[in-house]
This record gives sequence, C-alpha cells and structure tokens, in this order.
Amino acid sequence: METKRRFFAPIVMLSAGAVASIAMFIMQYELRKMLGILLLILMLFYVLGAVFSYVLTRFETQNEAIRLAKEAEEGEVVEKEMAEEGEIETDGDFYAYGDDS
Repeated sequence: METKRRFFAPIVMLSAGAVASIAMFIMQYELRKMLGILLLILMLFYVLGAVFSYVLTRFETQNEAIRLAKEAEEGEVVEKEMAEEGEIETDGDFYAYGDDS
C-alpha cells in the first residue's frame, strides 16, 4: 500500500515550489529573499504531503480491515443458510438430510 504513495510528498513539494518560484520570479523578488521563501515553501509542502499520504494510507488500511470483516461475516452467513436448508458440512463434504448415498 505504501508503494502507491511513495512519490506523493515529493510531487506535492516540487509542484508547490514550481508555482512559488514562477510567481516570485514574475513579481521580481530579490534572489536571496526568493530562495529563503522557496526553502520554507518546499519544507512546508513536503511535510504536508507526507502527512496527507500517511492519512490516506491509514484510511486505506482501515477500509481493508472493514472489507475483510464483512467478507468473513458474509461467509458465515452463507454457511448458516446452507445449514438451515438441510445441508450439513462434515470434513469438507456436504450431505443432505434424507439422502441415502
């Protein structure tokens, strides 16, 4: 799961840096001021991207656990329904009531 979002934080950071650099270049910032602001923006957006990636990974993990629990519950329901219809499971084989074979 983590490999899906491996490059998420760097992409967010570099995108924000590119937008900020272009905007500061158009507004004719001094070079030292521009580099200082750019460094802060890159650090901030890397941290935000990493936090967002972590949150998405946690949500995906929780959703996967819920999905597996539902699948297990549905499997139990199917087994109960089969038992209610007169089929009994013994050692992997199914036998119906009243069946002589």
